[in-house]
Amino acid sequence: MTDDCLPEDGDRLRSFMETGGQVVGQTAGAAVSLITGPVLGAGVGVALGEVFARVGLELYDRVLAPRQGARAAGALDVALVRVQERKEAGDELRADGFFDAGPDGRADAEEVLEGTLLTAANAYEERKVPYIGRLYANLAFDSSVSAAHANFLLRLADRLTYRQLTALAFFAEAQAGDYERAVLGLMAEASATDCLPSPSLLAEMDDLRDARLLGVRQNDGSVTAPGATYGGGSGLTLSNVGSAAPMVVGATLYRLMELDVIPPADLDAVLAELRGG
Repeated sequence: MTDDCLPEDGDRLRSFMETGGQVVGQTAGAAVSLITGPVLGAGVGVALGEVFARVGLELYDRVLAPRQGARAAGALDVALVRVQERKEAGDELRADGFFDAGPDGRADAEEVLEGTLLTAANAYEERKVPYIGRLYANLAFDSSVSAAHANFLLRLADRLTYRQLTALAFFAEAQAGDYERAVLGLMAEASATDCLPSPSLLAEMDDLRDARLLGVRQNDGSVTAPGATYGGGSGLTLSNVGSAAPMVVGATLYRLMELDVIPPADLDAVLAELRGG
């Protein structure tokens, strides 16, 4: 891109990325400010900056519904700003060939970014968009996640609801100490009030269990898939909820999507539904 970019490319990038403000607010302005001429995010590194610019322009030129384009641009804005933040904090981009062009002239980073932006474009639950952008930003630094696994994580991010992502975050926070006492007290509360968890939340937790994203922590610290812990034929076993925790892939999603920044009010809503509220 560096050799054949045109001056108007910078204007096209700005036009595309500014639409992201409809979804991610002021982050779009912060991202646009990082554009230098036709180059997107020179401060994030040449290779990654070119990937951002090339894929951004490709999405700009695609025939997307206006709101789809805004969501894709929003994810690009969030990813660029988050990468810049990590670079300024001293973190190093991965150096395992992720940004190197393959035999077809395309880098894994470019393919994964395209998948990221298309996933965001189709995320009608727009609260997911910032976390999808964060997923790509963190993949750019994490060589432990292959391009193939990154594509799998994107597919999961695409199909999971915002409430499922919030449930993953809730149980991760519960294991870390936040909400722990409240979760452990659910059985006593249910016995006292006869209130059971929301059936709709349990259905979404069943899906997380079936996808091997949410399990039960064992005495040795491992997290294994439960049987019918959260539903199925036998319904929710309240005695096990206090041990619920993300499994390996669920923990990876939690970390890369930075679900720890989900608003506390949304986590409180999960607890309320577990209490039958």
